[in-house]
Amino acid sequence: MVAIFVVLTFVGFLAVDYFVLKAQGKKHPAFSTYKVFDKKSFFFPEDAYLAPGHTWFTRLDGGNVKIGIDEFISKSLMDFKLIPLTEPGTKVKKGDYIFEAKFNDSKIRFKSPVAGTVQAVNQNLSSKVTDPYGDDWAITLKAENMAESLNFVKTKEAAHKWLNNEFNRLKDFLDASLNEVQPVGATMHDGGNIVEGALSYLSNDAIQKFENDFLN
Repeated sequence: MVAIFVVLTFVGFLAVDYFVLKAQGKKHPAFSTYKVFDKKSFFFPEDAYLAPGHTWFTRLDGGNVKIGIDEFISKSLMDFKLIPLTEPGTKVKKGDYIFEAKFNDSKIRFKSPVAGTVQAVNQNLSSKVTDPYGDDWAITLKAENMAESLNFVKTKEAAHKWLNNEFNRLKDFLDASLNEVQPVGATMHDGGNIVEGALSYLSNDAIQKFENDFLN
């Protein structure tokens, strides 16, 4: 009887956690199928430039550039809505906020890696970014002072090395944040992997710290 009572109590706690998180628009890991990623999961296009705030851009004809978020962010968040914060005709400076990712009741913002005038925003962004370097780009703009912007970006091998370092930083960040995630438990598996969407389990304070540490 004692064993049955313990099991039922445990199931009851799981049920409470499940419905609390469901009301918050979050998932409980006990009822989820985990997908993980590691350093080998990252792809970065040969013709793209990677900026320190986890945005990328490619150069188009006529001095235009296409801008989006990198795969590090898309795997760390998984289910989110990417929303442009500008509209065509808007002039932006390098470092201005140009779009944000909304998930659960949180958001993180991204800065422009180049200065220029917005030409177009992607009207077809879905609630789940699955092709960050392709169909799920965010904006295009007519670039200014491109030579200056190129001093602060990485390409090819340097971009891959930097993303690997960011993966290590994210593991340390999640380790330090796990104490804040009482009902969720560990988000990392053995072998150095990170659960996709790990950031969506963190508190708003931890997510704000992520923005400050990784996107600024």
